[in-house]
Amino acid sequence: SKFIGTLTLQFHHRFTETVALQKTTHLLNIGLMRLLDDIRIKEHHQLIQRILNGLREAILFVDVTNTNIFTNRVFHQLFPNWSPSENQSENLAFVIEAFESLILETDALYAYVEQIKVGFEHASVVPAQDFSMPDDRHLRLYAEFLPERQGILFVFRERTVEVNHAKKEQNFISVLSHELRTPLASIEGFSELMLHRSLSPSKQRKYLETMRSETQRLSQLLTEFLDYQRLSHQKESYHLESFCIEHMLIELTEWLNVATSTHHLQIQTNGPCLITADPEKIRRVLLNILNNAIKYSPVDSNIQVSLACCEAEVIITISDDGYGIPKQDLPYLFDPYYRVEHADHLQVQGTGLGLPICKEIIEAHGGRITVHSEVGKGSDFFIRLPRDEEWNTTNNMYKSSMNNLQLGSEERGS
Repeated sequence: SKFIGTLTLQFHHRFTETVALQKTTHLLNIGLMRLLDDIRIKEHHQLIQRILNGLREAILFVDVTNTNIFTNRVFHQLFPNWSPSENQSENLAFVIEAFESLILETDALYAYVEQIKVGFEHASVVPAQDFSMPDDRHLRLYAEFLPERQGILFVFRERTVEVNHAKKEQNFISVLSHELRTPLASIEGFSELMLHRSLSPSKQRKYLETMRSETQRLSQLLTEFLDYQRLSHQKESYHLESFCIEHMLIELTEWLNVATSTHHLQIQTNGPCLITADPEKIRRVLLNILNNAIKYSPVDSNIQVSLACCEAEVIITISDDGYGIPKQDLPYLFDPYYRVEHADHLQVQGTGLGLPICKEIIEAHGGRITVHSEVGKGSDFFIRLPRDEEWNTTNNMYKSSMNNLQLGSEERGS
């Protein structure tokens, strides 16, 4: 039914016996059958490869019947340095040989392959297992068996993002527990004193003020946690309106200069500048960065605030002469629950959620927030925000979250 090719035979001697002709015909028939089998096997392999390449998981398929192995594109993206073993066999030893340099827990891999062998023999389910890879990567591996023991599917899924997020959440819970325990202990201790001891009015007032301060601190911790959860899941509403960002910066710096006598805030602008954004959210970002500049700077130091009003965007720079941030910490500074493990930074209370919240707010507005810092030389935070609402439709990165935006000003369309 399908043309394969042409075979031409030339005989130098006549066939004198019918048996010889029959034998020759038989050999030609066997050769043709083998050729057809090779074509069918090749087409079968191509079909398997197309199916595997259509899957989203990283797959290594072991054809136990013919001791062949197949991998898909996602597999090679996950393991770019992978190369199959030259000694492929049904005992799956080549799996360990090929993955010894790619998976850190080699002994665990040996044990897991033994489980797969037992599961394959008895057609039983083998549970998934997690492994660590070089460069602090993590993956999950499980096996599926084809009917009638025809093959094994090794399915790999990278879990690096999940594992790192779980670690950060665990660190956050640890930090939050510590941060909650301290104010709770203070409130409990001072309330016990007031209940069971006779105190002078001045001491009572002092204890009550401390309890109120610790209560406010608890409230702030919970607010930051809930706000970040809401922002990170794009469940926050934004009320856009046109306002002058210069007036907001002047108001904040003047208020902080009055509220703190330990630092000096100076502002430099090139005049009034209107932007379209959520004023309360932007105020929160600016106040957070300014408060950080105060907390992480020595007493009597200066904090510089500058505003550049360009045609398409505004650039706000907040600079301090504080402790600075170690170079190795800079890439993770805006990650949730991350805190700099530097002696000067550990003295300052915090949850590690302030900067991630700022990042979520600025990026939801189509802007960017970056930092430049050196230990002992201070830090510079740069906030870029578009001036009008055109980012509402042109910023593809946050187009999906724009459905949550609500207009808060009747002047927006004017």
